[in-house]
Amino acid sequence: MLSIEKRPKTWDEVVGQDSAVRLLKSVVKNAKEAPRCIILQGPFGTGKTTLGRIFASALNKNLFTGPVDASPFYSEFDSSAVGNVATIRELRDSFHWSGEGYRVFLFDEMQLSSKQAQSALLKVIEEVEDNCFFMFATTDPQDLLPTIISRSLVVPLNLISDEALRERLDVVIGELNVNVSEDVRKLIVEKAHGHGRNLMMLLDNYLLLGEEHFHEFLKSSVDIFVELFVSIFNHDLTTFKKCIDDLQTFSLSDLNSDYNVCVSDILKGCVGAEVSHPEVNRIVNTCKPHFVRLARLLRDNVVTSCFTDPVSFMSGMYFIYGSIAGVSR
Repeated sequence: MLSIEKRPKTWDEVVGQDSAVRLLKSVVKNAKEAPRCIILQGPFGTGKTTLGRIFASALNKNLFTGPVDASPFYSEFDSSAVGNVATIRELRDSFHWSGEGYRVFLFDEMQLSSKQAQSALLKVIEEVEDNCFFMFATTDPQDLLPTIISRSLVVPLNLISDEALRERLDVVIGELNVNVSEDVRKLIVEKAHGHGRNLMMLLDNYLLLGEEHFHEFLKSSVDIFVELFVSIFNHDLTTFKKCIDDLQTFSLSDLNSDYNVCVSDILKGCVGAEVSHPEVNRIVNTCKPHFVRLARLLRDNVVTSCFTDPVSFMSGMYFIYGSIAGVSR
């Protein structure tokens, strides 16, 4: 997979995160005085764990050769697997380093750790050795204990600009020595939605499928969302379930974007504005009497936050079905 094979291994290969790189370079330069706990916060696929690995490599650049994740200087944990108090207590004795250089412990998806596990880690952080660093990568920093945040250097990462994504895409295509048309390059950048990992996965798909099938692979999910809403207002559970199955073949970032396009069309239609998808007009008359309630429902936090994983997405869609079906009876 290109997302693994072409993962940046040096500061210079990282694109679109200049502020984060400068901050981490400064920590490396002043390692003795720097905070021992670092929070890498930002959207998925923007380079949090990648920067953690590069950071560990830079701290120990004269002490080893080869990938840092295969060295004794770096340990990476999946918080969904170890983010409970029992596991943290079992690991506590391993959070030290008696050799040369620095050891970095990175906890990925830290927001998935329980509050009890974070409290157990807090005790470790308070007594951290001078030659150890703790890094917490998270998409949801609000789920971290305030006491951990207050003891940490916070390094924010942002969605990567289209210009920076294009720069990285061109470099990788050049390294692979493959032919990719200008139109496809633009499409890959557009569909990456600011996520570096998406960029590489899309290029992988293009190389696997070829240009013709790749365009079909990237077809918009807006039309399926329209069909989904029509099925809800028709109380057609069979079609609704088929739409859910079809939608789950798309990336969550594309689904989030296309859902917003579809909802915008529905709400515009309800107030008499021109819509982009004529199919929406089939349900506009049914929607109009319930406009205020419907607008609140389609923007409910349960729905807008469901584009993080497949289970949440399915739950959000069934929440819409149950709520709208009740409204439209």
